[in-house]
Amino acid sequence: MMTGILKPDSGTIQINGKDIEKEPVEAKQMIGYMADNPDMFLRLTGIEYIHLISDIYKVPKEKRIKRIKELSRKFHLEDVLDKTMQGYSHGTRQKMMVMGL
Repeated sequence: MMTGILKPDSGTIQINGKDIEKEPVEAKQMIGYMADNPDMFLRLTGIEYIHLISDIYKVPKEKRIKRIKELSRKFHLEDVLDKTMQGYSHGTRQKMMVMGL
């Protein structure tokens, strides 16, 4: 319900004062969502996925590039960023999703 996928049965959901039904974009920009099964993104390369998520959350290019370099090194993902996520292990997909947040 917090992601806006399901509507609340009753009451309201606010994220930092933003109502998820009245201000969905503003509320969603304040949270991250990591799916356990990210199948919808499997045709993207890791770097395409990161740029997609960064665009959605309006992460500036310079901050994005710094974060990609830093986290891909920490997670040992430098060699897979240009490969489609379909070939990634479940753990590597999860790491990529963390990088996108």
